[in-house]
Amino acid sequence: KSFQSRPLRVKDVRRMKPAKACEHFNDSFRDPSEFTMMLVGAFDEKRVRPMIEKYLGSIQPLPTPKGRTPRVTPAPFKFPRGVVNKDLRVRMVEPMAQASI
Repeated sequence: KSFQSRPLRVKDVRRMKPAKACEHFNDSFRDPSEFTMMLVGAFDEKRVRPMIEKYLGSIQPLPTPKGRTPRVTPAPFKFPRGVVNKDLRVRMVEPMAQASI
């Protein structure tokens, strides 16, 4: 089961293995040239760009084996056999956005 499919619980954290977490971190952030960044909001590019270049540019890529491909584990999913119509109504906990005219 993936932590992305449900909230993280204390018992989940207790089952985590620090060495495995470090291995995952190192695999995921091995090469900064593979990073994709998206910045959204009101900021001055002339002030932000030097910080990004300083902090991300200082990360030395670890040696990568030739032909390395990302390991992806798909989330469990079954496609429906036909058309599915469902109304889903969930109370909003926090407003995600607000617009006014």
